Amino acid sequence: MTGSNAQLSRLGGTIRQLDASMKSVSKFKELSRNTLVAKRSWKGLEVQVTALAKQMKTTAKPSKDLKAQFDKAKESAIKAKTAYLQKRDTLHVLSEEFKKSGKNIQSLIRDQDKLGASANRLRSQYSKLNFATKAYQSFSAKRTHFKSQLLETGALALTLGTPFKAAIDHESVMANIRAVMKFSDKKEDNDKGFMELGQGIKELSRTIPLSAAELAQITTSGARLDIKEKEKLLEFTEIVSKMAINFGMTAEEIGSAASKLYKIFGTKIEDLKEWGDTINHLSSNTTVEAKDLMAAMTIAGGAAKQFGLNVDQIAGLLNAFISLGKQPKKAAEMINGVLVKLQTASEQEDEFRETLEEIGIDIEELEENIKKNPHKALLDFFEILKKIDKHDRAGILLKLFGQGAEDDIALLLENSEVYGKVLDLYQFPLHNKRIDNNKKKAILK
Repeated sequence: MTGSNAQLSRLGGTIRQLDASMKSVSKFKELSRNTLVAKRSWKGLEVQVTALAKQMKTTAKPSKDLKAQFDKAKESAIKAKTAYLQKRDTLHVLSEEFKKSGKNIQSLIRDQDKLGASANRLRSQYSKLNFATKAYQSFSAKRTHFKSQLLETGALALTLGTPFKAAIDHESVMANIRAVMKFSDKKEDNDKGFMELGQGIKELSRTIPLSAAELAQITTSGARLDIKEKEKLLEFTEIVSKMAINFGMTAEEIGSAASKLYKIFGTKIEDLKEWGDTINHLSSNTTVEAKDLMAAMTIAGGAAKQFGLNVDQIAGLLNAFISLGKQPKKAAEMINGVLVKLQTASEQEDEFRETLEEIGIDIEELEENIKKNPHKALLDFFEILKKIDKHDRAGILLKLFGQGAEDDIALLLENSEVYGKVLDLYQFPLHNKRIDNNKKKAILK
């Protein structure tokens, strides 16, 4: 038993080290995001102060109201700058602490999902080995042969630096998949198909840091999508499981999210990889977590598809709003409302239609433009709103989209460069392979 207890101790120590590293990474990422948000807030207020100062300078006798606006904006900008500098200094101190400890924070961030997966594997094996150890202590007097069984359990344990691949019951893993599909009406052929599928899942578990049970859960999601070919199911499982690892999502979360998007956009399995690449690329180059972006897309995807936007375009739009500090669910619901109202402009209430006409938008032309080029029509609409004086724009947005949404849209319009950067991200360099040379030249001009 001494060897088993020592192994438990080593496993426990490794788990604590992994947990400590993951907490440090999460703290650093959260502070980085908060620092970026604080900086944007400060810069936005600085722009407002500059504009008010210019207005006062060009006005012979500035009104009390204008002076009050300037003083308030200046005070807010000072507070925002102080808040940003405090967060920046804290981030710098934390970075220095990582350097002194010999840890590479960027490397830890890149490997965070792998760390989490490894920690979960270790916890699972720790629990099993601990259970076996206690069972041995309880029954050793009655079952002398239990020692050999315990040694066999220990032989299956993950040694330090080697991931565990828990042994699972083949039939229990495949039960959920069998419940939703079959390969053949002939029992022999059907059983053979599931045996080969189960073997394929086990083989994937040797190269992907998820258990065979977790992979089978993803396979079940594919089966529910009416994917019947064994090779296609395994391809679906491999692509979606890699998304789970990269996005920091559980097998259940990613299976549900990927299935919803697959149903909404009615695409091919091969396109799943490009979706994953898009989301991962945006997440890696902005402050938005892939998990949050994926969650928002499942909410806004239906309205986006109906409007005519593709996966890249709705991902980019959601990324921009979330980058500006909006909660994923709220951002998605707000975009839903905007897209539905624009697409059904002629069926909206009088106030909505009259407000569109007030800002120079012909409803029939708008609906026709949406049919021809949905994304361009949306960008053109934002551009029209952006050109309106912001004092007038607030009332217009309120009449168009209601209370709450007007603030969110105004935020994007005032920070349109954020969406511009997102558009650049998903066009270059990730999607160059999708654009022929002539189109590339046209875009670059």
